[in-house]
Amino acid sequence: MNRNRIKIQVENLIKDFGSLHVLQGVTTAIYEGEVVVVIGPSGSGKSTLAQKLSEKYKLPVLHFDAVQFRPGWEIRPQASKEIMTKVFLDLHTSWVIDGNYSKLSFDRRMAEADEIVFLLFNRFASLCRAYGRYRKFAGLCRP
Repeated sequence: MNRNRIKIQVENLIKDFGSLHVLQGVTTAIYEGEVVVVIGPSGSGKSTLAQKLSEKYKLPVLHFDAVQFRPGWEIRPQASKEIMTKVFLDLHTSWVIDGNYSKLSFDRRMAEADEIVFLLFNRFASLCRAYGRYRKFAGLCRP
C-alpha cells in the first residue's frame, strides 16, 4: 500500500433523500493498493457504490447477488457460491465486493480489507430502494 497516493478522498460528505438527512460530515481517505469492503442492509446502495468504484478505479468487482442467484432468481448451491468467491479472491489482490453474505469467505474478506464501509441509511429509505430494485429486476437476474 502506498500511503502517499490517495485514490479516493471524501470530505464532509452529505447525503439527503428529500428532507431526510442520512449522512452528514463523513470524511475518509482510501489509498492506492488498499482493499475496501462495502457492507450494509438491503437497499443501502452497496451495489451502486461498488460498481462506481470498480468503474472509476478499474478494479474487478464481485456482486454477491450475482453469485447467490442464477437466472430466474434460482438460488445457486452453497458449494458453487463458495468456489466462485474463493476463485475471485485468489485471482485478485485489489478488488471491490458488495454484499453481506457471511457464509462466503466473510472472515477472509474482513481480514484482507484495509477499509470497511458500512452503509447504514434510514430503514424507510433502504426499504424504498429495495422495493424499487425489486420492480426493476422482477423476473430477471440482477447484473
